[in-house]
Amino acid sequence: MSDKTDAELSLDQLKILTSKESKTENTQYYLQTWLENKQVKIPNFPHPYPQLASLYKEMIRYQRKDGVQLTANLYLPPGYDPSKDGPLPCLVWSYPGEFKSKDAAGQVRCSPNEFPGIGATSPLLWLARGFAILSGPTIPIIGEGDEEANDRYVEQLVARAEAAVEEVVKRGVAHPDKIAVGGHSYGAFMTANLLAHASHLFCCGIARSGAYNRTLNSIWFSERG
Repeated sequence: MSDKTDAELSLDQLKILTSKESKTENTQYYLQTWLENKQVKIPNFPHPYPQLASLYKEMIRYQRKDGVQLTANLYLPPGYDPSKDGPLPCLVWSYPGEFKSKDAAGQVRCSPNEFPGIGATSPLLWLARGFAILSGPTIPIIGEGDEEANDRYVEQLVARAEAAVEEVVKRGVAHPDKIAVGGHSYGAFMTANLLAHASHLFCCGIARSGAYNRTLNSIWFSERG
């Protein structure tokens, strides 16, 4: 019987498929032959939305009043210059998360170099209409120790929204009277609460496919949309 098996691999024939992307370059795929210092791009994917190829993206960091670290991705339209063009209408699009500590809530969950994918329902489509977009600002609802996150839901939600709005207004990219808030599912629940309890921050909102019945939380409501 042969010592070799059908499953045996030869390293000199092994090939690896990798991908690369940046915040300005869309994902490309490369075939790497093991032990050879050579990569072959397969194929060359064109930019999926060339009209927005020069959009501005920055992961910004800021703090809530109690010191909780927060982050968000700030997107600005191609060619926009805040010193010349002034503040823009802004859409804040987010989804809350529940945490048991401030340290956990302050974690960065995505890469600042990720390519900004834009789908059919993406809030980034509003960049084409001249909006600034604050995407995914962290809205952590913290319940430390025996406290449950929902015990101070509204208080914490408003504090985080205030911090996000203050940051984009301070940067001069968002007009304080033209800021909208939006979200999907639990984000829609967030939107309804912010319009009810923080109307001084937002002029309007988009509550998409809202999940509003919190009694279902233990069954399915904690999904992330």
